[in-house]
Amino acid sequence: MQRHLRRLLCASLLFCVSLGAAADAVTDRAKALLQRQDAQGAYKLLLPLEPQRAGDPEYDYLLGIAALDAGDPERAIFALERVLAVQPDNLQARAEIARAYMATGERDAAKRELEAVRARQVPPQVRETINRFLSAIAAAERTRVDKYLEIAFGYDTNVNSATGMSTIAIPFFGGANFTLDPSLTERDDRFLNLAAGVNFTRKLSLAWS
Repeated sequence: MQRHLRRLLCASLLFCVSLGAAADAVTDRAKALLQRQDAQGAYKLLLPLEPQRAGDPEYDYLLGIAALDAGDPERAIFALERVLAVQPDNLQARAEIARAYMATGERDAAKRELEAVRARQVPPQVRETINRFLSAIAAAERTRVDKYLEIAFGYDTNVNSATGMSTIAIPFFGGANFTLDPSLTERDDRFLNLAAGVNFTRKLSLAWS
């Protein structure tokens, strides 16, 4: 679902990201790898260059996407924060960092970034997708408390689950019959069961509670 948000934003947002730096062989190669959905390859290509290229919005943006899709959302956040530091209106970078925040469980930060994108002039499809993400975040934050009360009553012809015989033969005494104490024989009676409790459910993530 998160990758769907990126694809939809890239396909639908009618603007070009102004990156301020000319495309080079490294970023062109990274773009080609990402288009082939080879995030690991793009990440391995870009990561060693971070000490030299960090601060270049085009490089940082591609590194952020590659890191996120390769399973390193923390580094993606750092890279995309650098993009937004110099390009605060870069809506694609905001959508990507929202994905990264969601991957790290920072739902409040993800919500903030998604709402910032939704507040801008974006196509209806993008707005609808963002609304679904925000609804999922709200559901993940939900805490539910369920209370219950159970009452059962009735009549039992053998409430103590005992024998219905008043006497019993004991072989050890030659089969002599012994009279049972009335408390040891079956008794009928009314019964009442009462149970109450509270169930507390807290969502930890979109998948776990």
